[in-house]
Amino acid sequence: MTWATHGDFVRRFRRQTGRDGASKPPLSRRERAILVLLAAYLVAMTWPVGGQFFMVQLLCAGLASVAFIALFVPAGTKPSSVGSDPTARQNARCLARFPLFWLGLGLVVYIVVQTLNPAYAFAGTGREWSLTPLDYIRWLPAGMELPAQPMNGWRFLLATGSVWLAICSLWVGIRRRKAMRILFWIFVVNHFAWAAVTLLQIMTDASGILWFYETPVVTEMARDPLTGELTRETQFYGLMINPNHAAALLNIGLVAAGAFFLYHLQWSQRKFARGGPHLVVVVMASVILAAAILAVSRAGTVVAIALMLLLVMCFAASLARRWREMGTPFPALVLFVGLVVVVSGLVWRLDWAHLDWRIQQTQRLIENPASELRFYLNKGTWRMIEDRPLFGWGAGSYRYRIPGYRQEIPELRVYVWQPYWDEEEGRVRHERYPAAITHAHNDFLQYPAELGLAGSGIIVLAFLWGAVVIVRNRRSVSTPWVFLFSGLVLVSAHAAVDFIFYIPGILAAWSILGVMGLKWIDRSREARARPGRVTSRHAGGRLFQQPP
Repeated sequence: MTWATHGDFVRRFRRQTGRDGASKPPLSRRERAILVLLAAYLVAMTWPVGGQFFMVQLLCAGLASVAFIALFVPAGTKPSSVGSDPTARQNARCLARFPLFWLGLGLVVYIVVQTLNPAYAFAGTGREWSLTPLDYIRWLPAGMELPAQPMNGWRFLLATGSVWLAICSLWVGIRRRKAMRILFWIFVVNHFAWAAVTLLQIMTDASGILWFYETPVVTEMARDPLTGELTRETQFYGLMINPNHAAALLNIGLVAAGAFFLYHLQWSQRKFARGGPHLVVVVMASVILAAAILAVSRAGTVVAIALMLLLVMCFAASLARRWREMGTPFPALVLFVGLVVVVSGLVWRLDWAHLDWRIQQTQRLIENPASELRFYLNKGTWRMIEDRPLFGWGAGSYRYRIPGYRQEIPELRVYVWQPYWDEEEGRVRHERYPAAITHAHNDFLQYPAELGLAGSGIIVLAFLWGAVVIVRNRRSVSTPWVFLFSGLVLVSAHAAVDFIFYIPGILAAWSILGVMGLKWIDRSREARARPGRVTSRHAGGRLFQQPP
């Protein structure tokens, strides 16, 4: 085959598959508006301390609500025009066929009933407080009457409800592959910028988040219940107060960057191109990986290394499948150089003293699981589930109910030392008082403890629906989506030792990325079923049929 014949073949192939560079209609106004709102929602949820501030949660709930309402606002385009929007009625029918809409609506109603039917009321201020029993409807889910600060049922609903509205807006409102690619770019670039700021703060030895927000630091934290040793001081990492949560958020960004890298790599292979956006994405993935490992989170580091190995295997599989069509090993060299740079940076900046402390702590945990507070938290949480298995204690009630089990489990009596200024002696002294246990450090137990088996069952059904979509569209699940779904499963394993899904920013990022992957493979199957289209099973097919 001569070069001229080869060029004709490539041009004909691109023309048949809709990649000949012909002009395509722009995104509709409704789709652009929803895309902008979802992008703003993602950024707002991740940057201000993972969306843990009350005002940030209100802002994000407003953005998600406006995006949801935009589905039913007249767009002002003719139904017959190219690239036009579906009508509000069509969007309503699409939403009615979306199982997560009904499951999420059921969970919202469940939490509202819990909150409006309190079995206990919070009474007291500061360190002196108690729970007063109330009369309630026993055959309905019951919760607690609690203050909004720091947590109650309405605050819980504010964070989870906004995620539900955002994924409904994404599933119905984002209709073009172009819009989906833009949202993927925003997702990856957002986490890359987050990781870059994190590394910059490390290099400049910043004393606060973004160099100006000083986190509340307690000089001496909880003592180990068995050894009596003081654990490390509280600190921030990146834009999170807890380094474990920062590692989980960065790992989600690594999943998105890795999947997007493999996707663009496959498209460059199909176009017989020597370069492509994947060369930029792999650099972003390397920066995110470096920031995730530097957090020195035990579970987060294990997940980050597992994701890196999984990405290398998926990359090798893609490279081996079409090595002859690549034309150059340049992407492999870029990936290798990027990993070398990451490893070199880790060796240079890693806190080896803190790492050694972490290793010793892990060894002690392996030798004696009862040496860590999480062991007794899991034990106490199991007691909560056994006492009210069906309906739970109410959304946001864990921090108020778990102290009641300190009589049964003395190891939960953990104390902290709070510094204060003694006017008489003219120096700083420390006051010892019981520590507030706020989370179970195991989302797989805390959700059933608060929502019961009935409320947690709704969440399980949502995961089962996602598994059904993957199985039903298994022919469209190419290498990028294998990495994406496997990576999200690995990240969710982190929730067994920490409360990552109680951080609104992590919950939103994980849920939106998962729904993006499910939407892509689901519409790829529909595109392959349309007559007159030439698609490739390796790239997952077309997301949507291109207008004539």
